[in-house]
Amino acid sequence: MTFAVDGLTVEVHEDADALGDRAATLFADAIRGVVREHGEARVLIGTGNAQLPFVRALPGKDIPWAAVTIFQVAEYVGLPDGHPAAYGTWIQEHLVTPFQPGIVHRLRGDVTSPLAEAERYEALLREDPIDVVVLGIGENAHIGLNEPHAAWFSDPRWVRVLALAEASRRQEVGEGHFESIDDVPDRAISTTVPGLLAGQKIIVNVPERRKAAAIAATLSAPVGPAVPATALRTHHDAVLLLEPESSTAPSPG
Repeated sequence: MTFAVDGLTVEVHEDADALGDRAATLFADAIRGVVREHGEARVLIGTGNAQLPFVRALPGKDIPWAAVTIFQVAEYVGLPDGHPAAYGTWIQEHLVTPFQPGIVHRLRGDVTSPLAEAERYEALLREDPIDVVVLGIGENAHIGLNEPHAAWFSDPRWVRVLALAEASRRQEVGEGHFESIDDVPDRAISTTVPGLLAGQKIIVNVPERRKAAAIAATLSAPVGPAVPATALRTHHDAVLLLEPESSTAPSPG
C-alpha cells in the first residue's frame, strides 16, 4: 500500500524483511544514479535496530561502494571510540567492514570539546550536497536525536550538541544497547532537522509495533517540533517505509 501525507510518500510492506529490501533497492538505485552523474555519492546514515532489515538486504545490491562517502547522523558524548553502543561502532560493523565504502567520516563523542567536534563535522557535511539520508524514527518521534519540543526546524546549524530525552535513553536500554538508563549518556552530537532535510533523498525505515504511536503522530499531527518527525512531510523527496506492525495505529487509551 502506498499513499502520501503532504510531501511524504508512505509505503506499507508485508513484513520487516520486505521493508528492508525496498529500502536497500531505493538506496542502491539512488547511489548508482548519483555516481553516474557526479562520480561519487555522499550519504548520511542513521543507526540502530530499525536499520537492521535495511543493512541485511544490502548484499547483492549493485552499489559502487568505492565511490560512496558515509557520514553518521549522531554520536553519544562521552563514549570511548569502539564502545559497543557507540553509533560509530554500528557503522563500522554493519557498513564499513562488510562493504568497504570509499570514505567514512567518523563523528567522535570522546572529545575534549563536543562543540568543536560538532562544528568540524558540520563543515564536512556542508562541503558538497548530501545525496541520500537513511533514517529511523524514535519511539517518541525524534529524528536524528532531535527531541520533541526541542527540535528547531529553522536551526541555522546542521550539527549540534543536544540533550537526550529520558524516553530516548530508555529506548536504548529497551533495545539492548545499555544495561540501565544510568549507563546511557544524556548528551549527543547530532545532525539537526535542517541538516537532515538538506539531503536530496531521504529513506526512512520504521519496523516494529513499538514505533506505531510515533508513526501515527508523524502522519497526523500538525507539522512542528512537538513531533519532530513531522518535518519529513515538508521534504521534496522523502519516503517512509513501514510494515503492518509499525503502521497500525494504537487503540485510544
